[in-house]
This record gives sequence, C-alpha cells and structure tokens, in this order.
Amino acid sequence: MHVLSVNLSAEPRAHPNDPGRVTGVYKEPADELFAGPLGVLGDHVCDRKYHGDPAKALCIYCGQHYEHWRDTYPQVPWGPGCFGENLTVLGVTEETVHLGDTWEAGEALLQVSQPRQPCGTLSGRHGVPDLVKAAVG
Repeated sequence: MHVLSVNLSAEPRAHPNDPGRVTGVYKEPADELFAGPLGVLGDHVCDRKYHGDPAKALCIYCGQHYEHWRDTYPQVPWGPGCFGENLTVLGVTEETVHLGDTWEAGEALLQVSQPRQPCGTLSGRHGVPDLVKAAVG
C-alpha cells in the first residue's frame, strides 16, 4: 500500500442534503495527520452515530478508482478526499483487502475493520443523485 494523500476536513460545512446540519465529508489534502483510536486529530466528524468510533477511526479509499469516477462523471473535479477519505491509497483495492489486514503508515498501525459504506452525503456533495448506487454497485 502506498499513501497518495492524507486528507482532513479543517472545518465542518453545511450538509448538502440538510443545510441545518453540518458535515465533515469535505476533506482536503493535508501535510500530515495524527490518528488515534477514535479518529484523526483536527478532522471534523459531525455524525458520531456512523463515524469516528474505534472501528471507523479513519476512512481509506483506493485512489485508482478516481479515474473511473472522472470518466463516469466528468463534471465533478475528482481528487483525493472526494469520497470523504482520510487516506487515499494506491496498490490495494476491495478485491485485495481483507478484514483484519494490517498496514503500517508512518508511525501508525492500521487494521481493516469493515468495508466502506458510502452514504447520501456524497451524492449531495458532488451533485450526483445516483453516486451512492454507482459506488456500491
């Protein structure tokens, strides 16, 4: 596994589907990140019901998938962090990763605890109503 980008949401933003709420899905590349058992220092997690517990301390996304998204939805400026991930990686995919796999990233030891589960916030962020269905499909 090669880390292409580390990403944080420096400030929460209005939720694209519910402007009365805020979200941390808007991740931007950062110089570094510090991960702990409950998440990433300085990364805003606004929905603790579904994000930020020890089994979801950070999100990893396979950077090689962005080429597909650029081809499928060229109107969206895809890049690291666009799927709300803290780490954009190369060299692994859903087909090669297994629950319990461990990796070293800098000084951190990471363990895969569950597959990613894209949510409707991604569709709202990118203005693509069928994005979650396409991402899961």
